[in-house]
Amino acid sequence: MKASIFGAILAGFGASASGAVIPADFHFNTMTGAIYALGSVGTGTHVQVGGDIVGGSIALGNHTMVDGTLYSTGSIGLGNHSTVQGDAFAVTSLNANNHSGIHGHGQYGTTSWTHNHAQIAGGVHQTNPDITAQLLFGPEFGHSGGSNFWLSNHETADLGAGAHGAFSTGQHGTVTLTAGTYHFSSFWLGNHSKLAIDTSAGEVNLIIDGDFSTGQHTGIFRSGDYGVNIHAAGNIWLGADFLGEASFFAHDGSLSTGTKAQIEGSLYASGNLWLGNQTMVEGMSFFTGSGGGGAAAIPEPASAMLLAAGAIVLLRRGVRSR
Repeated sequence: MKASIFGAILAGFGASASGAVIPADFHFNTMTGAIYALGSVGTGTHVQVGGDIVGGSIALGNHTMVDGTLYSTGSIGLGNHSTVQGDAFAVTSLNANNHSGIHGHGQYGTTSWTHNHAQIAGGVHQTNPDITAQLLFGPEFGHSGGSNFWLSNHETADLGAGAHGAFSTGQHGTVTLTAGTYHFSSFWLGNHSKLAIDTSAGEVNLIIDGDFSTGQHTGIFRSGDYGVNIHAAGNIWLGADFLGEASFFAHDGSLSTGTKAQIEGSLYASGNLWLGNQTMVEGMSFFTGSGGGGAAAIPEPASAMLLAAGAIVLLRRGVRSR
């Protein structure tokens, strides 16, 4: 039996009539859960992820908590005291270090071990699962142009949709955006600066032909019911203490965060993806096509938001109170 969840084709798994475990069969081709990367996915320590993770190799740092399932086209490794609320599927190896735990069950292809009180509650089985992940269909890049946008320290400005050159701010700046699509050649948000985005009239899409980067203590604050999507042809870097409501897509590069980033949105990278220490991600994707389209969010994973519920409530309050 097959079902379509989050645009991925998922073959039913469990036990057959004879009691044998059915190998998992997952083929992803659209934004899924909280994190989706074709390269490796790694985290620092004390990271929280509220949703599923799809990646090449997946390595969770010590004391990391994932409220979802892990799907790896390579290997999975859990650091000390890390926790996965769902299942874990690895094409190659599945390993759990000291006192880590998977609340569901595990499937792997080559090797698996648990060390020093690590547990996989539902059992672990060598089934050679079939897991693939494809590049996401992205927006059309190459439409930036016109004048560069520069905002000096402690200044504020409104910016209209359309084609622009490079975007850059100094420190403590505020730029207000409204519904529409914005094209930039590159994007830099300086320390302590923020984007105030009004989506009451529709979603906002930022399409950057190069890299999207922020300094420290920056933010993206959304009002309205529609989503914010940031698409970069290059790399995405979210600096330490970044706080924001948006989904980020690095279509031809990597995505990384500094320490203590808080993101209410989903993350995608065609390359590697790294979450710095004490980062929190609540998966929520508004991406519905090639940079435009409706505002319906992809549903949350079926697993209950157990571990991250309190933290995400604080995130929501923190974002909207600024």
